[in-house]
Amino acid sequence: MLHSKRIRLPGWCAIMVLSLAASQAGAQSYPTRLITFLVPATTGSSMDIMARQIAPILSSKFGQPIVVENRPGASGNIGVQQVARAAPDGYTVLVAANTISAAPWLYQNLQYDPVADFAPVAKLAVTKFALVVNPSVEAKSAAEFIALAKKNPGQINFASPGIATPHHLALELFRQTVGIDVTHVPYKGTAQATTDLIAGRAQAEFTPVHTILSQVQAGKLKILAIAGEKRAPWFPDIPTLGEEGIKGVDSDGWAAFFVPVRTPGGIVRRLSEETLAILALPSLRETVFKQGVVVDPAGPEGLASLLKSDLAKWKKVVAQGKIRAD
Repeated sequence: MLHSKRIRLPGWCAIMVLSLAASQAGAQSYPTRLITFLVPATTGSSMDIMARQIAPILSSKFGQPIVVENRPGASGNIGVQQVARAAPDGYTVLVAANTISAAPWLYQNLQYDPVADFAPVAKLAVTKFALVVNPSVEAKSAAEFIALAKKNPGQINFASPGIATPHHLALELFRQTVGIDVTHVPYKGTAQATTDLIAGRAQAEFTPVHTILSQVQAGKLKILAIAGEKRAPWFPDIPTLGEEGIKGVDSDGWAAFFVPVRTPGGIVRRLSEETLAILALPSLRETVFKQGVVVDPAGPEGLASLLKSDLAKWKKVVAQGKIRAD
């Protein structure tokens, strides 16, 4: 028995060494052809902004072309599913949003698993969500707004671009956390929701700060609080919900790179390292900041941890709110 173990051990070591060598060799030769960044959303989204800023810089480093392909539809699930089924060779990169962490609980027949089907590469950036109200709402802070809502149950209309959108989920997380009764009014898109909020037909909304910058600056809308762990740099004087004593309502949207799960580790590492180096460039940070996106990088381990915690968070919110997207 001891003799048998002594024979097998070098064999397993040899296999591990060969596998590691193959992975490193693959990373050194990668890439040799065009890479696709697949964005499961329309142009102008935070995912699209990041993909289009990173692509030309990474293409120059790699010496290979990189194209950004937008594949919206079914709340992004069509594009995500396409990458899940792609060859695990590093030539198809998913540019995902945090909606991937809510999808398993919203859709009964989802054709992918965000953990089992993907390898995390890098977290790229965040978009800051805020509690926004029509100026006619008699509240100067989130605490005053909550008190107003509790005094008038069911009377405050919360707009959103639709059921199960990040805006709706942020509202539901807030509602469950602070224990208020408000009315969710889903619209068919962001433009309609914001239009009715400005007109006063809806009184409040959770929305990315960058989408309402001009309306806030013009006095058409009012931000009460930022729904993340850090203040929004465009409005440094506006506190976060946490700073107002309202914990657990972190609704920052994030964008990240993933690849199919069986992609060789060496390729994943190279993609991650090159991406993180690009995200450190002041010029890129400034460019995306002007478009309402804040670079907030993390490597594969940090992204995996974030995905895990968000999956748990949205599972609870969706179940308690009885939200269905299909």
